[in-house]
Amino acid sequence: MEDDAYDIVLKWAQARYPRMDDRHEVLNSNLTRFVRMRYMTHKKLREVVECEDLDHDTASKLVLDALFFKVENPHPVRVIEFRKPKKKANVYLELKRSDCQKLSVNGTITSQAFYVHGQVFQISAQRCLKEMQSFGLFLKCVHDGTPTMVKVDYEFWVRERSTEFFVKKVKASFDFTSMDHLGRGTLNLCSMSWALFIGNDIPYFINDVLHLRAGISFKLE
Repeated sequence: MEDDAYDIVLKWAQARYPRMDDRHEVLNSNLTRFVRMRYMTHKKLREVVECEDLDHDTASKLVLDALFFKVENPHPVRVIEFRKPKKKANVYLELKRSDCQKLSVNGTITSQAFYVHGQVFQISAQRCLKEMQSFGLFLKCVHDGTPTMVKVDYEFWVRERSTEFFVKKVKASFDFTSMDHLGRGTLNLCSMSWALFIGNDIPYFINDVLHLRAGISFKLE
């Protein structure tokens, strides 16, 4: 069991390296080589976050990776980061028409977690119910146990079938906090009802795949 493997590695490091700094260095660089943290129990993962023998930032990232691995069928994203002229990233998510068709009212498709300049985000697509059903898209700053506030500008884009270019649908700014569990975005990304969105005549599905892009820029303080 991976919980036992973690305990063995931790006790070994504590016995061999009495100095805290040495244990941090050894465990941070070698823990994942010997312990498959994705297969540890939730109770033990909580101990990892609280363990003083591990660097807190490193422990949080390892636990987040393990937790999101446990989420069934996460949708992968591609992230392209830019540092000049400002901190920015383009995040690409592709959804199959069949996956969207399976969504129940208020059902959600959530991407895997991704890092942008040290912050953890997710993108979620939802079949929203507000007056009429529609396709919504949201950006969420993931809470990792440390109180945070992230100031970002974000944009949502959809690729059109006729030109195969991405078209901007949303541009907004928001202060994400660790207590914001719902995320921020739009209830109707494509400005149409769910029935029209999921129909065959929609200009946004290319070979039955919806191509989405989120642009994330960090505000300067």
